[in-house]
Amino acid sequence: MLTTYKPEVGGSMAIKFAHDHPERVKGLCLLGSTASWVQRDDFQTGLPEPALDALARNWRKGVLCEPGLS
Repeated sequence: MLTTYKPEVGGSMAIKFAHDHPERVKGLCLLGSTASWVQRDDFQTGLPEPALDALARNWRKGVLCEPGLS
């Protein structure tokens, strides 16, 4: 059994792992994490979808976001 601590972005990966392998996870300790990154009517603190798409495209390049999509 795994108990893991994942801050910020790592939390999403930990949530996914726990969902996919519940038999392997005893618990999660999440700090500054979110279960959703996308802004919706019931979750205004998320990112607008175009901004999230830009973030995903550029993350590996070391760029936070494209100009105009902050």
